[in-house]
Amino acid sequence: MKNLNFKNIILGMALMLITLIVVSCQDNSTSSETDACKNNPCSKSLVPHKILCEATSTDFKCVCEDGYIENSDGVCIVDENANTVCDPDPCEKANMKCKIYVGNAICVCEDGYTLDTQSGECVGVDPCKNNPCTEANKTTCGRVSNENYVCYCNANYIPDSSGNCKAASYGDYYSTVTDNLKDNDLIEALYQKIKGHHSISYNSAGGKLDSIDGKFCSYTGLTNLSLNTEHVWPQSYFGGNSPMVSDLHHLRNVSNTVNSKRGNVHFGNVMKTDCNPSCYDNCNYDNDCQENNTCCYFCDWDGVLYDSGTQTLAKKGKPSTNCNDHPVFEPMDDIKGDVARALFYFAVRYKDKDINQSQSYMTGPAPYNHIPSYEENVLRQWHVQDPVSQAELNRNNKIEAIQHNRNPFIDRPDLVHRISDF
Repeated sequence: MKNLNFKNIILGMALMLITLIVVSCQDNSTSSETDACKNNPCSKSLVPHKILCEATSTDFKCVCEDGYIENSDGVCIVDENANTVCDPDPCEKANMKCKIYVGNAICVCEDGYTLDTQSGECVGVDPCKNNPCTEANKTTCGRVSNENYVCYCNANYIPDSSGNCKAASYGDYYSTVTDNLKDNDLIEALYQKIKGHHSISYNSAGGKLDSIDGKFCSYTGLTNLSLNTEHVWPQSYFGGNSPMVSDLHHLRNVSNTVNSKRGNVHFGNVMKTDCNPSCYDNCNYDNDCQENNTCCYFCDWDGVLYDSGTQTLAKKGKPSTNCNDHPVFEPMDDIKGDVARALFYFAVRYKDKDINQSQSYMTGPAPYNHIPSYEENVLRQWHVQDPVSQAELNRNNKIEAIQHNRNPFIDRPDLVHRISDF
């Protein structure tokens, strides 16, 4: 009886050992399945389009990429039904798109978005989340898009000529603008700081522009012209009332012709086209900008007509986003950021005034005291593409000496990214 029990014990131990070995082998098999596709050995496949790796129970296999299927010869051919897999689109959530994977439709996040595993939603990637800005006194990150960012000087610092950050001369001017403020709270804090400036007469303001900026057209950079005082925020939008009409932060010297030709159209990127008749054959503005009886955008209205597209002077025409839309005005590249920051200042400084931005073709509730979204999108681009220069900083200092207020978006360009709607 004792011998039988001993044999049973030995047999049981043997079975346990076999079980452990089997489990161990299974675990190793699972690991090898995962590792088999780790570096995608199919990326170097000699069979065209057979570049996706799928792990198997023992190794891996290469399968055809999206839009292709494997035929009986093992070759990847175009899947004629591929386009129907995502039509109709099964992906209903925002910022999701349909993708074909091995003949099946799967929903993935669009570029610049990532899946939130808790909500199942695609959320925008914040490039500033882990703050990539590490230079001395330049650690303020501004989100431009889901993929792009820009690094700014920290509070109380301004850029120098080499791109580094030096101590600012405006002292504690922005001490009440704390880092936790954004959107309406930030707008209100800035408004309280810059409102009630010392207002001068319109004639006096126009006379001071020569010493502030110099005698040249700000929109084209050309000199030796008859100059006029341009309201970057057109005065027809606020009835020519004070103190807006003489606020130096949005006044510029421009040529008489450019001032007249711009009128009160909004700013935007003009379509880059060589007199495309489908866009311009029916336009009835600026007849001096015609070539072969087709209205073109290639004019700076200071007497220079150019059609090579090599010059970057002021122009007026259809926006690059829609050839059938209403005309917009585009100044030279070196002033675009200055224009954007002037309009951001104006929208905040006069948020309590009727600065109606409405046009006859605009829709929605009036008045349009804010900057129209299609214009604001362009201005935000210009703000980044044409950063604050030393000349613009000097201009801010000169105007403060006269008006006793500053344009905060020149001193603190990072603040633009903390306001979602001007």
